[in-house]
Amino acid sequence: MNKKIKNYFIVICSIILVGLILSSVNSSNSSNWLIFTPKSIGSYEKAFSETLFTFSDKNVFFNDQAGNIYSIDKNTGKIIWSKKIQDYSPFATTLTDENNIAINSFDSNLYLFNSLNGNEVWRYTNPNNTYPDTPAITDMNDENIFFGDRYGMLYAINKLDGLKKWENQQKQADLDKVYPDSNPIHFGRLFQDENILYVRSSTESKLISINKSNGDINWETEINYSHKNLIIRNEVIIANDDENIYAINKNNGQILWEKSFSLLPKEDEINNDYLFLVSGSQKLEKVSLLTGEILWSIETEGEIKPETISNEKFGFLLHHIRGYKNNLIVFDKISGKILWELVLSTDTVTLNLIDDYLFVGSSNGELYKIDYIQKYIAKQAFISGKIVGIFKSENNYIIASISEGNHALISKLSENFEDIWTYKTPYKVAEKSIFFNDDRIFFTDEGRQLVGSIDVKINKVFDQNSFIFNSLPNKNKEEISDMIIFFNNILPQFLKEKNYNSKTTFISRVKNLFNNYVVVKKKDFEIEYKYDQSIIEITVQRKLKNLGIPLDENIQLSAIITSPSNKKYDINGFNYEKNTWKVRFRPDEIGTWSYKLNIRTPSIFNKINFKDKFNIDQISNIQYIQIDESKPSMLGLEGGSEFYPLGLEDVILDRNFDNNPLNQFPKATSKQPPKTKEDIAYTGFEDYFKEYSDAGFNLFRWGVGNASFTLWKEQSNYKEIDLLASKYGDNLVKELRDQNYHIMMTVFGFHPPFAFSIGDPKNKAVVKNYLDSVIPRYASYIDIWEITNEAEVSDEWLEFVINYIKQIDPYHHPISTNWDKPQMQDLNLLSYHWYGSENISETALTTETIINNLKQFNKPLIFSEIGNINYSWDENSADRMRIKLWTSFFNQAYLVFWNQPGNIYQNAQNANIYLGPAERNFTKAFSDISKSFEKELEPFNMESQSPQIATFGLRNENMAYIYINKLDASKTENEIVTPFIAKNVQWLDPSSGAYLQKQPIESNKIVLPSFNLDIIGEIEL
Repeated sequence: MNKKIKNYFIVICSIILVGLILSSVNSSNSSNWLIFTPKSIGSYEKAFSETLFTFSDKNVFFNDQAGNIYSIDKNTGKIIWSKKIQDYSPFATTLTDENNIAINSFDSNLYLFNSLNGNEVWRYTNPNNTYPDTPAITDMNDENIFFGDRYGMLYAINKLDGLKKWENQQKQADLDKVYPDSNPIHFGRLFQDENILYVRSSTESKLISINKSNGDINWETEINYSHKNLIIRNEVIIANDDENIYAINKNNGQILWEKSFSLLPKEDEINNDYLFLVSGSQKLEKVSLLTGEILWSIETEGEIKPETISNEKFGFLLHHIRGYKNNLIVFDKISGKILWELVLSTDTVTLNLIDDYLFVGSSNGELYKIDYIQKYIAKQAFISGKIVGIFKSENNYIIASISEGNHALISKLSENFEDIWTYKTPYKVAEKSIFFNDDRIFFTDEGRQLVGSIDVKINKVFDQNSFIFNSLPNKNKEEISDMIIFFNNILPQFLKEKNYNSKTTFISRVKNLFNNYVVVKKKDFEIEYKYDQSIIEITVQRKLKNLGIPLDENIQLSAIITSPSNKKYDINGFNYEKNTWKVRFRPDEIGTWSYKLNIRTPSIFNKINFKDKFNIDQISNIQYIQIDESKPSMLGLEGGSEFYPLGLEDVILDRNFDNNPLNQFPKATSKQPPKTKEDIAYTGFEDYFKEYSDAGFNLFRWGVGNASFTLWKEQSNYKEIDLLASKYGDNLVKELRDQNYHIMMTVFGFHPPFAFSIGDPKNKAVVKNYLDSVIPRYASYIDIWEITNEAEVSDEWLEFVINYIKQIDPYHHPISTNWDKPQMQDLNLLSYHWYGSENISETALTTETIINNLKQFNKPLIFSEIGNINYSWDENSADRMRIKLWTSFFNQAYLVFWNQPGNIYQNAQNANIYLGPAERNFTKAFSDISKSFEKELEPFNMESQSPQIATFGLRNENMAYIYINKLDASKTENEIVTPFIAKNVQWLDPSSGAYLQKQPIESNKIVLPSFNLDIIGEIEL
């Protein structure tokens, strides 16, 4: 090779090599990735830490509840290293300097790891051999790392050698005392500022200032403990508890001033001279940081929301006005002068200042780009779901939102709000796990096991198949099995387990069919007929012993049932147990009925028919819920009678582990729930349902797979029906009907099969097989089909299931789903979930607002799960329940309370509700009073002379009914003005149903009597 050719060759190779390198770099920097961890990342308890990720320049660090710590390349998702410590750590990792991270573990060790290679630098073992109670905290200038433990000891550990520098004993907690679940912290919280540590002590209710270098206490001041933040400025510390907000002198701990409870501002909303406080919920005050002097105040018409933000010159606040409006106010920060106000008909949840624009995101996906200097909306767009984050990447905007089914949607918009792409996760995502860092979105699935990241610089549409999947090999078979089930439930096909045994399975089934099912004769079957005044049940039983694979899978039973008036009903049968099939039907006519049974078998002569007649002398006592086309937003019963459901739901699981989920229901016999499980009394389901039926409940929601037994054996594909569980379902629905309950049944659980891949005929066959078992089995008992529970599915999947249910349901029951898709015409009613423990002064208007926002769809509205947040019971939950019940009634919406009759239950999102004696008295009064109302009622509005009451009305030509709720119990009520002349009004107590007094009027002005919280009036027109 001559020199010239050689040089050309070297140049060409160099270009190719550089191209490959650049391509590799570009590919790495533009990749989307997923990582699966064997256990959830982050803390079991939010009170420890809500932080999931720790970011460095190149990597992201997180730890899971199996004790694994991960270092991940942010751009590629490559697992740089992982380490397993002896126990779980509830705290995120801490960057101690450029090369190291620290983590405090429940194995009583503080670890320091090299962040580059994962090598352990040192570990400090807690001499008390107890749990840490704080994360490791430090800053880059500190020589030490600090933490507190469960025995109240505060430690300073040298960064270089891991030796203890000093310790300081705080007051020790009584570890034998049972702490509420809401506060598992025994030490308190640590904060830092330059050379000072601050301990917010939970044992002494003090704020303590400690010198970082030697551990000496500078000062202590008494302040109620609360798991809340501190905001530290040059001279002042701002702190709050549940009742007050404090300004504390940094130098000596003296409380400079305190005010009654106010929202603590965001840290960047406090400078060194002043802060903004929301006072009395309708007033924004600018307060001097040193003196507490009010420099100016802005009073609003509605309640100020906590999303108040500002920049150097302007402040922005939102106030919520009755009617679901949120007005945006822009004000001058120096003078407090309102510069302009903008009406937004949206529930705003996210505000962000980017460049010279204010971005507003709402809970229903409305996005605004507002030029607050020129005073106009520059751009407006609609993003599906609740907007939880608004970010900027280069010249584009990144919008993170959560769909109603808790799936994440990441949208990339141009500066003009042109849609560049939107990615939707095929699985539920934990809302508070979404972070934005270095032009990447980071998030986890709802269970916090699947960690994902998206490069938002990508300018083309992508899907789940573009994700790089990274996972460490795992030798634990149980964890691998869990991973496979997880994948089969939520991930696309390319990440799912492959079945290599399909050929063997096929051959096995062919052999069994040939050996056992060649001949099936008519004489092999016996037919039995039964009618219990509710449903007709025809049982088909095969007498011959069935060997090998059950014949049940290969028999199809159907019937044509003809009424005395010659109406024909096509009814599918179902497999009841081995060698036994049934047909169920509800007769609605008196006279002679006939049926023809069709049995399709796998044999050559595959059709067998049976015919017979039977006489009905009493129609079924089952009446179905229907929707009157003339009143599409209301529910009624067959024949046109009105029906107002009062709904109940409860856990239906095998609590005593005897394989029967129906024989042990907790009783609710005391004013408040028992504190421990040992104090719970139990009863059978018959007595349980009677107690609540006596209290007026007339609808039960059976949420299959939702804190209830399932009807399938394989969670991931629904292929095999659980016949034993299905029999428990039979017992449940029969008992409910015997006790005059109507039934709303959720057909699928949280993870419907093939929710985004129903186009495959094999997948359709699986879904059909399940529906062929469930719908014919329970349709005679059920009033409403609710297809899914808190599940996101494609429109194509939903349309397929709706159409198939309509095809095989002979009664054409109303159909809903949750999460709801109100725009779909084939869904007959709306099924929403609402959990809230708002102040009872807000309950009526909040309820009205939520209902009014959903009335636009002109369909019946059922809150198919309703209850409290945080705790299943509090001092106000019974009154709050009553107000919601009556406000919903007067706004023509329906409630299903999720009962929590056992010990008190805590959940920050859905704590259910304790329906004890007080609550049942309220529902009994509600049932009795509402049944006495006349029919054909329509809502009407009233004028009130008092802003401290909420008024609601229903009327027909003869009577009117009003519900009055006092928003402020300390205020004296006045009078209302009706749009008609009233003859007289009879007042009732909604808490007891008792009649109070009768008042003649002959006017359109009604003077309200004295009452405590709410009152009902029956008005004769």
